[in-house]
Amino acid sequence: MHFLNEFGSQVGEVVDLSPLDAKGIIRLLNAKGITTSTPKMTFKPKEFTRTANCIAWRETANCNPHGQRVPTNDASCSDTIYAVQAGFCECTKAPKKMFTCEEGRAPFTCEEACTYAEEF
Repeated sequence: MHFLNEFGSQVGEVVDLSPLDAKGIIRLLNAKGITTSTPKMTFKPKEFTRTANCIAWRETANCNPHGQRVPTNDASCSDTIYAVQAGFCECTKAPKKMFTCEEGRAPFTCEEACTYAEEF
């Protein structure tokens, strides 16, 4: 490991890190006056514009519309949903419209699915 200053010039000695575990590397860095920290992971859900019939697409895992939610893959009502995606359309005036992964299923939008679901 080479320690560089803000100008990219090497300072200090070259250190072989291969025999060290993660804690050993942290101790070495701290001894050189370098502090380490891990930023806290945060997740902010996507915000979507609702329509008269639709709130959003809510994606789920393992091709199961009742499976674990995958909120990072949620989509707006106007986004195209493909056959490889499972989840449900959250509708304003109708029950959730559930979808499994189905080869050959035509792409759709939740706006279309929620509008169609309202007719029944």
